[in-house]
Amino acid sequence: MKHIQFLTRRLFAATILVCAALTATAQVSNQPTTKVAPTNGAAQAPALQCLQFDNAGRHVEAIEAYTHALLLAPNNACMYNDLGYNYACLKRYEEAVAALTHALALNPEIAITHYNLGEVYEITGRNTEALAEYSRALKIDPKYNKAHVKLCQIQLALGHDDEGVACYETLLSLAPQDAETRTNYGYVLNRTKQYKKAILVLQETVRLFPNDAVAYNNLGSAYFCAHQYGQAFLALRRALDLDPDFVEAHYNIALAYLGTKDRSAAMEQYVILKRTSEEGAQMLYEIMFRNQILSVKPE
Repeated sequence: MKHIQFLTRRLFAATILVCAALTATAQVSNQPTTKVAPTNGAAQAPALQCLQFDNAGRHVEAIEAYTHALLLAPNNACMYNDLGYNYACLKRYEEAVAALTHALALNPEIAITHYNLGEVYEITGRNTEALAEYSRALKIDPKYNKAHVKLCQIQLALGHDDEGVACYETLLSLAPQDAETRTNYGYVLNRTKQYKKAILVLQETVRLFPNDAVAYNNLGSAYFCAHQYGQAFLALRRALDLDPDFVEAHYNIALAYLGTKDRSAAMEQYVILKRTSEEGAQMLYEIMFRNQILSVKPE
């Protein structure tokens, strides 16, 4: 008998970081970072110009400026990191890898550069190599929260569920009041069929963060898998109250309706998904109409 999996949403924050911790990225590191420090006075002015281009998001000009500055300071690992950052922003990933790898050859102890290289590897589907780089970043700086978050996520992407649970438990001990960490921990508990524990974690999460639609969605999934159908509907409806366009919650509540034999209510969700997510609608269609899945009962 085939079974379906409820959709849960994890929160991702892809952030390539510059050594100088500028506002050139959507989110910059809160960790202490190494300032760009050219090895000679002649490179100082070009380096400052590089940072100005970084701040302005002028990546092509930044690459040109860094290339010039590095002719004057060829052993500056931090500037190679920032050059790699700009290549990555332009999706020139091979060049980003080359620049970041060269930065690490010059100075293997820059945690941000390991993190950035991990990001580029992950973006390009090289998850095993990404895992190694996030691990190296954490070895250098055990309190590097962003690297820890990415390490947990990549463990799940690689199917290392037990390691993912342990990773999130460590992360939760470091940031017990962080909504994203708590929600993701609940996700991985549900994924590993620890439904009761997932419910406890996510109940506390929605108590602390009552406007977190993602937490309510994941809580609804955990409730359903634990056969607590009434609570599942309450949680999923609350997720949709908070975010009416939440595709995963629409899909999940449709599955819950199917599981409790309310086909007409599930059809209403299908109609909504047809407007908001072709992928979600197609997945639900296959369940409802093609009989490819024989049971929507939780495993």
